[in-house]
Amino acid sequence: MTLPYHQQVLIDAVQLTLDRTNVSAAELAETSGVNGSSLSRFMNGKQDLKAGDYFALLNALPDFARKAATTRLGIEDSTDLIALIRAASPKEKAAVLNLMADWIESRGSTETKLMPEAV
Repeated sequence: MTLPYHQQVLIDAVQLTLDRTNVSAAELAETSGVNGSSLSRFMNGKQDLKAGDYFALLNALPDFARKAATTRLGIEDSTDLIALIRAASPKEKAAVLNLMADWIESRGSTETKLMPEAV
């Protein structure tokens, strides 16, 4: 089942927060004012959040996760590619890597001297 884009974006941002901070889902629910059961069902894709809860949760995220989510939603204009890639879904990251591989292949070996720095 494919989730609505806005839901997947916030799920990714919440998961990014849980993975990179010491904040628990329960603490995030408390901070945002979103019911813990509602947050759990949302994270498991079983229900969406009401608009007020959605934005309360979004605003309770740390800056790095909130910025990545709002950029993906088109709410905030950003050229911070690192933040976008960090917040991207695995499918989106794969697409970025494929684009980079295509670009490298199309340029030949003359412009790939800097690639060892990236690795």
